[in-house]
Amino acid sequence: MMTLTEKWKMEGIIGAKKEDILKLINLKFERVPEELEKLISGINDLEELDKLFTKVFLANSLEELLRDGGINGL
Repeated sequence: MMTLTEKWKMEGIIGAKKEDILKLINLKFERVPEELEKLISGINDLEELDKLFTKVFLANSLEELLRDGGINGL
């Protein structure tokens, strides 16, 4: 079981990863659709966020990121 300190630390790491993903999307595609921002804000699993970061990094377009299972197909 996680201590309170460990829980807060993990929440901070997850929050930072979400911010990194949103920043990367904005830098690569010049916008972050509201639906995508809401979806990302609802992910609280670090492994899923790591996979998503890689998908965003490898995507050539926002459309590519969103199609073929895209974000929902983590």
